[in-house]
Amino acid sequence: LIHFYKSLQKVEINNLTMSATKIMQDIESHIGQVLDTNTVLAELNFLHHVNSKRRYYDDDIIKKALYRYEKIWIPLMAKISTSTQTDLLHFPPTDVRWVWHTHMLAPKAYAQDLRASTIGRVMNHDISLQNDVHGTRSAWENFTSQPFHLNLDKDYSDQVTDVQSESGFTYDIVSACKRQSVFFYQVSLPHYRETDFLRKCIHRYCMYLTLQKLRPDNFLVPCYDMDIVWHTHQVLPVSYAEDMNRILGRLLNHDDSVNDRAQGSKLSRTSEQTQNLWKETFNVGFCQPGAMYRGQPPQRYLSQVPAAVLKELFSLEAVDLKCKLVTVKLPSTHHLYHVDARVDYTPALFGHST
Repeated sequence: LIHFYKSLQKVEINNLTMSATKIMQDIESHIGQVLDTNTVLAELNFLHHVNSKRRYYDDDIIKKALYRYEKIWIPLMAKISTSTQTDLLHFPPTDVRWVWHTHMLAPKAYAQDLRASTIGRVMNHDISLQNDVHGTRSAWENFTSQPFHLNLDKDYSDQVTDVQSESGFTYDIVSACKRQSVFFYQVSLPHYRETDFLRKCIHRYCMYLTLQKLRPDNFLVPCYDMDIVWHTHQVLPVSYAEDMNRILGRLLNHDDSVNDRAQGSKLSRTSEQTQNLWKETFNVGFCQPGAMYRGQPPQRYLSQVPAAVLKELFSLEAVDLKCKLVTVKLPSTHHLYHVDARVDYTPALFGHST
């Protein structure tokens, strides 16, 4: 009897896997028409650009950008763009695009907020578009006295105290922009720019959508390799809404505010449930090397020291550098590791000949 039930369970799992495979093939065929590795790279490049200018994470800059997005960009687009197709002809300033981008990562709130705004509809966007080729800056400057590019060196604290409270949006974009710093840290390693890895990311995102279709009542937590593709899809908001309605019959919302990883928390519990459902549905492991949580980003970042400062610091006839011990601690696995230790020395920089 035990053998019979085990055999029956195995048949059920095999049938589920076959059903999931068919659904996933249909999803993958459709998603392949919308997303590719270059689109995901465009999303990563934009996040890298923002992350390289850390002021975009500061309260005063986010609030100033939020004001410019809500009070200038959206009314301007309502005036110069008549459809979701013509939306794509216009390219905003980076600060505006930053808060707009973050707004789109909450698709239900984005749709609600935009329909209640002066434009009265969902505003379209394409992360692959990188240049203003249709004179948007000229239209901006004719519409407002505000400069097109925001000065990141300026302190806007005295101008933005009540921006958040005065916003008509239901979504807390200021907090969401700050969370993006943590997200980008998770997907900033070099392998996220490798084509083969990104293809696998898109494939696993399609698996994630398959699980969403099969388990619509579950809160499913993706790995970061799936999540970066999910983010990319969401910042194509019109396509995303159409695709989700076609695939799932509903607009799949995204909530990155669930980030408490303590044992017993919602994130902890649903992560474990997702892993179990993944294994049950696809008969493969959920975890993917290079796609898991890698901790909080560092609180401080190193900057390159200008050559003139280096010359002043090292204006000595001789500098002795001694290294007594270098310790490298590696996991006790069967993987092969290669470790490089290097000292860079540029004689010309210091005027030395040796």
